[in-house]
Amino acid sequence: VSTLTLHFCFLQGTLLWKLSVPGHWGGLRPTMPSLLLLFTAALLSSWAQLLTDANSWWSLALNPVQRPEMFIIGAQPVCSQLPGLSPGQRKLCQLYQEHMAYIGEGAKTGIKECQHQFRQRRWNCSTADNASVFGRVMQIGSRETAFTHAVSAAGVVNAISRACREGELSTCGCSRTARPKDLPRDWLWGGCGDNVEYGYRFAKEFVDAREREKNFAKGSEEQGRVLMNLQNNEAGRRAVYKMADVACKCHGVSGSCSLKTCWLQLAEFRKVGDRLKEKYDSAA
Repeated sequence: VSTLTLHFCFLQGTLLWKLSVPGHWGGLRPTMPSLLLLFTAALLSSWAQLLTDANSWWSLALNPVQRPEMFIIGAQPVCSQLPGLSPGQRKLCQLYQEHMAYIGEGAKTGIKECQHQFRQRRWNCSTADNASVFGRVMQIGSRETAFTHAVSAAGVVNAISRACREGELSTCGCSRTARPKDLPRDWLWGGCGDNVEYGYRFAKEFVDAREREKNFAKGSEEQGRVLMNLQNNEAGRRAVYKMADVACKCHGVSGSCSLKTCWLQLAEFRKVGDRLKEKYDSAA
C-alpha cells in the first residue's frame, strides 16, 4: 500500500466517522460541497508532502555543485538552483555555500559505497535520473532504506572532515582532538588531522534538517519513519566518528623512526561501508 493510499484511507475514514456521529459537528451540519472542499484540501496537502519527501539532498551527488567563487556577481544564488533541499537545508546552504560542493561529494561517496555493498543483490542501489535519486524504493520502511540513510550521512561526515583538514573551508581547520592518553610520551601529537568533530556536527545539522522540519502526529506511522531516518543518519555518522584512528609518520636518519608525529585520521570509507553492511545483514 502506497503512502498516498494510507493518507487517503485515513482522511476518508475521519470524514465518514464525523458524518455518522450525531452532533459531532456541534450542531453545524456541513454541506456536501464543503466536505468535498475539505477533503480536496487534505488530499492536496498529502500530495504536497509526498512530493516533498520524494526529493532529496542526495541529488547533489548527481548534479555537481560549483564553488561559490565560480559564480558571476549578480547571478542567481547557488542555493536556489540546487534541487532536493528542504527549507532548513536551503538556509544552511545560504550560510555555508562553500560546504555544498563537499556535501555533494559526500553524497556521491555514500551512493558509490552503497552500490559496491549491494553489487550482487537484486536491489543494487541504482539511481534514477531525478531529484528522488533512488526512486520510490526510499518511500518504503526497509533495511535498504536504513542502510542508504546511514551510508549517505557517513559520506557527508567523511567529506566535510577531510575538507577541513585540507583548508578548503573557512569555518574549520585541522582536528583539535586532544592527545590520546595511551600515546607514547616521546611521540609528537600535532599533525594536521581530519576534523571529524566538525564534520560530525555539520553533517548532523544539515542531513537531519529535512526530518526535523516534518510535523506529524505523535505516534503516527509518518512520525515513526522520521525517527527511523534520524536514527539511521546517526548510525552512519557515528560509524565514521568511532572508526577514526591515530595515524603516525616516522622521522629519523635512514628511517630509524626515532621520532613519530601523530594525528587523527579517518578510516578508509570502504571499511565504514563494510561496518554498516554488517549492521544491515544482522538487522531483523
